Amino acid sequence: MKSKIGTVLTLAFVICLALFWGNTSALADDVDILAKNNIVEYTTTGGPSDVRFIYERHDITAGQPFEGVTYKYDGATLEINIRAGRKKTPEVAASFREAVAGGGTLACYTNDNLPGLLNFWVEGTLEIDLDGKTYSCPNFITAQGNISTTNNWWTAGPNFSNISGAPIAGPLVEYCSDKSGGLPKLLKITPRLNGVIPSCVNKFNITLGL
Repeated sequence: MKSKIGTVLTLAFVICLALFWGNTSALADDVDILAKNNIVEYTTTGGPSDVRFIYERHDITAGQPFEGVTYKYDGATLEINIRAGRKKTPEVAASFREAVAGGGTLACYTNDNLPGLLNFWVEGTLEIDLDGKTYSCPNFITAQGNISTTNNWWTAGPNFSNISGAPIAGPLVEYCSDKSGGLPKLLKITPRLNGVIPSCVNKFNITLGL
């Protein structure tokens, strides 16, 4: 009887752990093969009426699930959710470097200009509605890596430049085109620091200006 009770308790504990890991986006890469919510946030300034992330392509560690990309914008923060597994490999980091193609990178909680290991990355077009116009920022890449027990995030793209040259400082900048044919506007991205290490983790600020 004691043996059966012990087995039931062990199974219950394993199930609870699986449910916990499946709904956590800030912890490190896992040994199991499960799709999880992986959320990165971009808080806006300057009052855009809408911000969209239009997914185009991705790379992920072989054998890990990828269930797609969704987003929502609440008038202040764009939240991108990547439903995917987490397992870091050099192959994903290598394809990320190819996609960035010498452009700028901005990362949380690292001193590296480029990652050596990544769980996954996604690329798409960022569209921002501001003052009655829509601005398009193509080849916008966001990626999840891992430092110690924390999943950290990267923002990058072939059209970006990092003004400071420091991956954790920024600002990361690029010009976004006016889809109606007007003058482009400068997109600026900085880490949203929380005052303690690890800084920003999965939170950035974005501003579309002159």
